[in-house]
Order: sequence, then C-alpha cells, then structure tokens
Amino acid sequence: MHPDDLHRFAELGVTYDTTGQWMGWDPILSTVTATRLGKGRANAAYPMKTVADAGGNVSLGSDFPAASYFADYQALNAIEMATTRQVLGKPDAPRLGGEEARVPLDLAIGANTLGAAWGMGVDDWIGSIEVGKKADLIVLDQNLFEIDPHPISQTTVELTMMNGIIRHRNGI
Repeated sequence: MHPDDLHRFAELGVTYDTTGQWMGWDPILSTVTATRLGKGRANAAYPMKTVADAGGNVSLGSDFPAASYFADYQALNAIEMATTRQVLGKPDAPRLGGEEARVPLDLAIGANTLGAAWGMGVDDWIGSIEVGKKADLIVLDQNLFEIDPHPISQTTVELTMMNGIIRHRNGI
C-alpha cells in the first residue's frame, strides 16, 4: 500500500482488515515476499497502526485455514503478533516494520471487537459491552494490560459467552 493512500480508509469510511498473524517476519514473508517485493516494501506490510493513527477503522480477522504461514482462528495469537510484530515464540526476532509499527494493545483488542463489528456493519448489536447489545464476551485468566505482550498467546480463556449464554467454562 502506498503511504499516500493510508489516510483514505478514514476518508472513504472503509475498514482496514487484516490478521495480526501476518505481522511478523515468518518464513514466507522473509523469503518469498521479500524476494518478490523487496525487503523494504515487505517490511512496510500490514500498516495497521498507521491506518488507525490516520483515523481509519481497523479490524483483526482471520483467513484460517487458507492463509499464510501462521493461520489459525485464535485471536490471542493475532493480538500478540500485532503488538510485538514478531513471530510467536520468538521474542528476539526482528520486528516487522520496526518498533514504530507495533500495534498498541488497546488498538489490537478493539480491532478484534468493535473494529471488526463496525467493519461488518453490526456494531449496533455486537463488538462492545453495552446495554442493548448481545452479551458476547470472554474472561481471561490474566489482565493483558499487566503482562509483557509475548505470552499473550498463552493466556487461558476461562469463560466464553455468546448471546448471553455461557458456551465455554474452564474451571470457574
């Protein structure tokens, strides 16, 4: 994406949707992509933070099972990679886009919730915890804002509620 176009997401009222699981120098990006596009352009891939800073709506989704080296449905994996810009389990790996490309945790969580709902046009009934919206939420075993971002993917989902109905309970 050309840097001059990053502001257009806000101007056009469209959503920048990607997955955090692409936001590290994985084996595909560091070989095939870097060879075909050049390392500089590959390093500029997935400018989620820049789009958000320009006022655009951002969403973290998933193309599982059809995409990339890392592709799964686990939002915590995507949040960790977006906030670190590193491959899971490799805290010493280079950061895709450098330190400035790291996505703040609140933005990554918001992209998985309200940003995604807004992008789908359903933010009036899902995406945040508010009176009148469906009670879709999870309870985690730790506060993500109080830990280093590298073990976010190891966080346990203790409870999952969809439409106000508990669908998963892990010992609580």
